Parts: sequence; C-alpha cells; structure tokens
Amino acid sequence: MKRILIFSFLLLGISVGASAAGNGQRRLALAQGISLPDSTSIMNFSSGFTFSNPAGVIYQEPLRLSVQGDQNGSSGLGAEVGTGGQSWGLAAGYYSRDCTGCEGDFRGAAAVGLGGVALGIRFEEELSGIGLIFNQSGGHRLGIVGQLSNPAGDNNNITALGVGYAYSNGTFEFSLDGSTRTFENTSTKDDRIFLSPGIVIHTQMLSLSLNYETLINDKNDQNTDEEKGNFWFGLGFGQNNWHLAAYADYFSELAVSFSWYF
Repeated sequence: MKRILIFSFLLLGISVGASAAGNGQRRLALAQGISLPDSTSIMNFSSGFTFSNPAGVIYQEPLRLSVQGDQNGSSGLGAEVGTGGQSWGLAAGYYSRDCTGCEGDFRGAAAVGLGGVALGIRFEEELSGIGLIFNQSGGHRLGIVGQLSNPAGDNNNITALGVGYAYSNGTFEFSLDGSTRTFENTSTKDDRIFLSPGIVIHTQMLSLSLNYETLINDKNDQNTDEEKGNFWFGLGFGQNNWHLAAYADYFSELAVSFSWYF
C-alpha cells in the first residue's frame, strides 16, 4: 500500500511539473529535524527523543498555513501557521489525536538569527525547550536541541538532548542527528541513543527524503525489532504558493502536510 501511494505521488509530481528544487528547500522533513528542520510541519511532526529544532522557524516563508493528517491505528489532525525570514520567525500549531483520553495540544515557537547562529525557543503545556543552529544559512550546519518534559506529579521529569550535523548544497542535503534522554525517576533506565542519518535529493519536479533510524547503546535489551533499525521516507512537490509533503513510517505509519503560502 505504501509503495503504491508513493508511486502515485511520484507520477502526480511528474505530471504537474512542479519545481521542488527551488520551492522544496526546507519544506521536507529530514532525519530528526535537529540540524536541518523543515518549515512545513516543524510544530506537529517529529522523530526521535526531541521535537524538531525550534531555531528552524527562521526558515518560514513570508506567511504559511499548513494542515496535516496522519494514520497509525488512530488518526491525527493538525494545523500550523508561521511567518518570518532568514533573521527571525514565529510559528504556532495545534494537534489532536482521535483516541480515548487524548487531548489536543497548542504549541508555539519563536526564533532569531544572530550573525551565524539561529536561536529558537518552543513551549507548550508540560513541554518546553531551546534550539540552536550554527551557520544556519551555510553549507555545513550544526544543530543542538534541549527539551524538558514536565508532566503533572513529582519525580517524573524527562530531559532530552539532541545534536546533529548537516550538509546542504541546494540540490542535495545530508543530515546525521542523534538524541538521548534521562529520567528524573531513577528507577527508569534508558541509555539508548536515537540515531538518524538521512538524505534529501531535490530535482526540478520534486524532492525525495530517505532516512534510517535506529536506537543504539541498548544496554538493557529494550529495543523492539523496529527500533533496531527502520527506514522512513518522504516525498514533496509544489509551487511557489503551495506544497504537499507525504511520509511513510515517519511520525506515523502515513502522514501528509499540505501548505499554502501568502
């Protein structure tokens, strides 16, 4: 089913002839979004132990509106709005899942670019964090994310840290992101490192993202078969005023994000 879906998107992308080489930059998710975060689902979609780097909201177009959906046993719906440029950015999102006891969440982020460093913050109920991207407009980039999950109750905080390196030359992008987490409750032990290499190739018609993720340093033999190693991929195409990104096995089994630009 996934292969049929992706092949259909491929044919559609070729038929419309949309240029993704110029318009697809930073519109398609890659790795964990620590060193090269995307601009179309930065608030609601993510992979790894941290959210996507909030410093990436500087990559917003003048004004963006995105709607999202995903399916993984239960369905999820989300929406985002963002605005900014290369030196600043603002974004907000809402996401809700159709499951028993699930509640929707609002989240926001802001970022500024100061010389060769972008600094961003993100906040939502019981979750906050900070992100940095060094050389944010250059070919070689370094990203860092720190995240604190502070749910209700005592002795249950979760701290996560992510670091990543990326290379971008316009038509080809590579990212290697890693993240880890520690638990305030010392009875929970997890020394694993979430590692994600990925590449994006941009052509005149579309952008394709291929990624691999695995949890290493599994001292307590916690990994499921999927956590031992799993591929996920994304396909994006669009024009100046719209963009569609579709993903298989990223965030959920299937996920899409459609964006308008004003």
